[in-house]
Amino acid sequence: MTRIGIPGDERAALAGRLRAVREALGMSQRALSERLSGSTRGWQDYESGRSLPGTAVLAQLQRLGVNINWVLTGEGEMMVREKALASDVPAKLDEEVHAHLIDGIIAVYREENVGLPPRDLGRLAARIHADLVAAYDDPDDRKVALKLALQHLRRDLRAAPTDGQSKRRA
Repeated sequence: MTRIGIPGDERAALAGRLRAVREALGMSQRALSERLSGSTRGWQDYESGRSLPGTAVLAQLQRLGVNINWVLTGEGEMMVREKALASDVPAKLDEEVHAHLIDGIIAVYREENVGLPPRDLGRLAARIHADLVAAYDDPDDRKVALKLALQHLRRDLRAAPTDGQSKRRA
């Protein structure tokens, strides 16, 4: 844990901005901490103000398009105008990985007997594809990571509640 002597109100404001960043990225605490190669508990500590992110975490957030000046001071825009640095943006959609991703998502949902509307399929595929492209430069690495992402999806579906509000079919 990084402990810096900053007043409680400033620490709370920073924690609130970190939570806002995560929400703007559309990620859970767990997903973002995994994306940043950290622990879920560590990210929870950042959002609660118990600890502060170090430079490595801030640099990774910046690669996701986050304006670090905003995170630290609250000044300016939360996100950099160009969502990410030009060197981090793929030249085009990795169509092969995207096609395998969509097929994989459909198969996982079908095997788990869970309904998935086409609009949600598109959103989920876009989110996972963006994560893969941002995390892996090599297309072969993306294919390997895709298998892991689908395993995580299956695990998350199995862990989902089975009450009446679930998408799970009887």
